[in-house]
Amino acid sequence: MSSQIAWVFMLALLCAACGAQLWSSGVHKRGAQLAKQFFERQPNAADNGARVESMDGFAASELGHLLRRADVRNPRAALSMWTLATAAIALACSAGVGPALSLGALAVSALCAYAVLAWRAQKRRRTIVRQLPAFLEDIVRLVSLGNGVQAAFQVASANSPSPLAACLEELVPRVRSGADIDQAFATVARTWRVQEFELIGAVLRISIKFGGRSDVMLERMASSMREGRLARLRD
Repeated sequence: MSSQIAWVFMLALLCAACGAQLWSSGVHKRGAQLAKQFFERQPNAADNGARVESMDGFAASELGHLLRRADVRNPRAALSMWTLATAAIALACSAGVGPALSLGALAVSALCAYAVLAWRAQKRRRTIVRQLPAFLEDIVRLVSLGNGVQAAFQVASANSPSPLAACLEELVPRVRSGADIDQAFATVARTWRVQEFELIGAVLRISIKFGGRSDVMLERMASSMREGRLARLRD
């Protein structure tokens, strides 16, 4: 009887973890698309070993990005704690019920850990998108005071709140090193899953390269983001 109850409990946990994973399906689908694009850019290997190595490197990179988006300050300590907790649960299940249940415990633990990280990452992403209009308005204000677009961007980045500041900390060094501003924004957009950065980078790139009223374009973009967010809240 206790074995049946344990299996039902594990099944309930597995269903809950799967539900949370489906809730964050947007992140999962985007990661799958990036994986496909990554392998399409790789040259054909003569053996499967190079492909497996590339897959391992991509998986490690994606895990690092997910931990960063979820604001895990010490990834090594977090992974160590998760490993110890999972091992303890698996050993308890194996000793109390049977070895088969320990495998289920490992699967449920992994799914739950992923669901928690994806939920935290999505929560921070929504906060970043909510902070973008104010960031764009700061750039507009600085441009209207006579600053150049790139200088205004760097000053506004230095005064941005968290978690937007974490994105910009990766973005500003790329711009200062001479990278094209639209490419720098596109790279950060892929890492943080904030596609709005790609649009901002394109507008800034056009204004730097060809001139024009970039402040007007950025102000309209900020208004559009706010209106879009209000529309989603009403739905």
